[in-house]
Amino acid sequence: MAGDIMPGAFMSNEDCFDLFIDFIESDEWLMPIESFIDYFCLVFPTQDYDDHKPEKMKVFQEYQSIVKLNLDSFLYEILNYGKEQLSQLLALYESELTFEDMMYILAVEDYFIFHDFMFEAGQAKNRGRFGVGHRRQQQ
Repeated sequence: MAGDIMPGAFMSNEDCFDLFIDFIESDEWLMPIESFIDYFCLVFPTQDYDDHKPEKMKVFQEYQSIVKLNLDSFLYEILNYGKEQLSQLLALYESELTFEDMMYILAVEDYFIFHDFMFEAGQAKNRGRFGVGHRRQQQ
């Protein structure tokens, strides 16, 4: 809406980063992704990236859609950020981020990262546990 002041407009970079971390640790972010992984990880029974590739690519595209929708909603509704602003913010706090913090977002852009964690989730599920989820350690 024209003239409205958005939430991220008057927050410091640190506050925006803290909100981002809170979001990627929240059930709102994790539940849809982890439910998706739990359901579709069985499509990734081998480490071979090309094995069953058409089926895997359909799953990958659906994953991209879910993550982008969820992330875009947070960026626009909470931070009033675009993707470029998020990239700039994350660059400022790069030393405070881990791969685990970012893996679900990185997997949207990289099929191999996506494939690896889907395969690992399938292996964990076969062993009777599901261990892909990540919660940041409290400091």
